[in-house]
Amino acid sequence: ADLASYPLSQVPDEAASLVRALLAADKNQHFARARMSESERRKTPVYDFRPFIIADADTGHGGDAHVRNLIRRFVEVGVSGYH
Repeated sequence: ADLASYPLSQVPDEAASLVRALLAADKNQHFARARMSESERRKTPVYDFRPFIIADADTGHGGDAHVRNLIRRFVEVGVSGYH
């Protein structure tokens, strides 16, 4: 059997943490730039923090039900793609 050495929920849970952190950074940047003057905004670079995460879907758990559940979890947490 080709089973991963971690639970099925681990990759989506870790991806969710990354998505939340990136969304928070984007929100913080937006807030900080809203408080800047026009000249400060021109001098300050804008970073694209929107999450674009491609997650590893090869968990080794197999089976249609496991694959559906894994992909559903990825979509729910905001993962943009999987392989």
